[in-house]
Parts: sequence; structure tokens; C-alpha cells
Amino acid sequence: MKKIVIKDFVLPVFPGFYNTYLDPTGHIDRLLEENGIDPNTKMLKFEEWSLDIAEGLCQCVEKELKERFGVRIKLQNPKVISPRYYNYENDRIYATLITTKHALRKLRKTAFENPMFRSWIKRAFKGRDGFIPHYSSDIKDWGKYIINDLIEDDFLITILMTFLLEKDIDECFMEVIVEKTDIYKHTTDSLI
Repeated sequence: MKKIVIKDFVLPVFPGFYNTYLDPTGHIDRLLEENGIDPNTKMLKFEEWSLDIAEGLCQCVEKELKERFGVRIKLQNPKVISPRYYNYENDRIYATLITTKHALRKLRKTAFENPMFRSWIKRAFKGRDGFIPHYSSDIKDWGKYIINDLIEDDFLITILMTFLLEKDIDECFMEVIVEKTDIYKHTTDSLI
């Protein structure tokens, strides 16, 4: 079966690090204190830590899609983009998505057979303060875009994965934070 490779695929359901349940600050401080280390004496090596976390989050998405929906994908070579100022965009994780047309068709079929999908699209694409959608909130308006075999589009794949995973992925993501955070590997002596 022919593989489909999409580079710079945006990891779905990733809320970012800053000011979310994935924010490392409180977690690192707690781990340092539990190990008898003054949190004021250490600094997080964010780039190294976030890349280790990104690899684990990609594995979560792979695992959840396979176990819950029988959809096999591979997310490789993650990159974390964490903007210096958060008023323009959030953190993002990009990875190379490797899959097959069969897996993408199964993903699309699973979402479209769910009676909640249409109402989810209506909520997700409804205009509101600070958000002007580029797509209609009525999925019927998307026409050939979703009906035909145009399933290699990374935006549509992200939408389908987000719908299918958003409710139950947090637990897996938190497990990654707990398992992959190593205070000795991911911190350095503070300059203070």
C-alpha cells in the first residue's frame, strides 16, 4: 500500500504549554522540591524538555488512534515552535505524518458516522470575538472538499483527529509529562 507523507503536520489537540495543564513550571518546581532541591537554584532547559515531551505526545496520538479507532499513523521528527510572545499564536508541535489512504479513509468514515460530528463542526467554526473562520460552520458547504478523495489535506486530517481525540487525550498527555520529565536532564543551575 502506498504511503502518504505530510511534512510539517500540526499535532492535533495540543493546547500549547504556556498557561495550560502542560505548563512545565509548577510540575518542575514540585519535582525539585520532592527531591530536596530549591526550585530557585534551577532553570528549565525548555527546548530539550519540550522536544522530549513532543515525542511522547506524538506517541499518544498514534496510540489513541490505533486503540480506539483502528487507525494506524506514524508521527516522526517532531519540532516545537514556541513563540516568544503569545499574543500572536500559541505553541505548536509539527511532525512528519506517515500513513496510508486506507487509514485516512477510515479516519474520515469514523468521524462522519459519529452523529456529533456535524454539531461539533458548527461549534468549532462559528465566528466569535477574535476568530473569523475560513470555512463554513455547515459541513455541507465544504462540498467536494470532504466528499471526494481529497483526504491528503493536512487541515482536514487535523480537524478529523481533533474531533475524535479531544475528549480523552488529556490523560495520556499528562502521563507523558509525568513519565518524560527528568529534573536532572531537563534543568540546569540557575544564574541567580
